This record gives sequence, C-alpha cells and structure tokens, in this order.
Amino acid sequence: MYDSKEIITCPACGKQMKKVNLADMNSSIDICLDGCGGIFFNNYELEKICKNEKNIEEIENLLKDKVFEEVDSSKTRTCPECGIPMLKHFTSEKQTVEIDECYDCGSKFLDYGELQAFINEFPNERERRASFAKHFLKAVSFEKTHIKDDNF
Repeated sequence: MYDSKEIITCPACGKQMKKVNLADMNSSIDICLDGCGGIFFNNYELEKICKNEKNIEEIENLLKDKVFEEVDSSKTRTCPECGIPMLKHFTSEKQTVEIDECYDCGSKFLDYGELQAFINEFPNERERRASFAKHFLKAVSFEKTHIKDDNF
C-alpha cells in the first residue's frame, strides 16, 4: 500500500512525521523525527524493510544520537491512514515486543526502540516464521481436541 496522505500525524505524540524514502523500496515510511521517534509502516512495509538490512541501517542512522520525548504506550493510538483505533498485539508468542496495528488497512506503528527489538526477537525471518507456524499449529490442535463433531 502506498501512502495516501502527504502529511502523517504521529499516533503517539501528535507531531508531524517525516517521509523517508529508503534505498530499496518503492514507497516511503513515516518517522517521528521531531517527537517520539515512532515509525509508521503502511501494510507490508515492515516485512519489506526486514528483508533488507540496508533499510534497517538507514532507519537506525536517522534515529542515532537523537533524544526523543517519552509517550504513554498504554494509550490507544488512532491510525493516521484510516482514523480508526489501532489494536495492540505482540509480534510473536515470546510476547516481548508489542506494537500497534490497524486491522482495517494493515498499517503498523512501532514506538521508538521497537523496530530493533522486533528484529532481535529472532535470529532470522525463517526462524520467526517457523516459530509462528509451531505456535499456530499448537493452537489449532488444541481447538480440535475441544470441539465435538456434533456441534457442526
């Protein structure tokens, strides 16, 4: 999904976010460089960025040596793309990184430091996917053992 708005307001601190074009992407991401350091990703942009280490280094260089204002991460954020409340969820069953996601347009907002924490959660994308598959299959198996055929 491409940015539908020229100016994005940060869902965490309300400041104007800066559009940043990354070397290997056909779109831009929005970073709150003058406020809280949060990053807004349109649908699938986070996946694209994580596939290329150059993109991550570029983002880290923009954030390096800056001091950002603290925000209340427990507050519900509103999606700057669609205007609906974003939902908080963990990025894996490890439950170490909690991000905000818009279930309407698929956009994601990461507070300052969460991108690096998300990347460090697993050594590589293959292990992240394997962990998800294992967790999902375990959940589905649990459901099957608790459902009786006569309920359908």
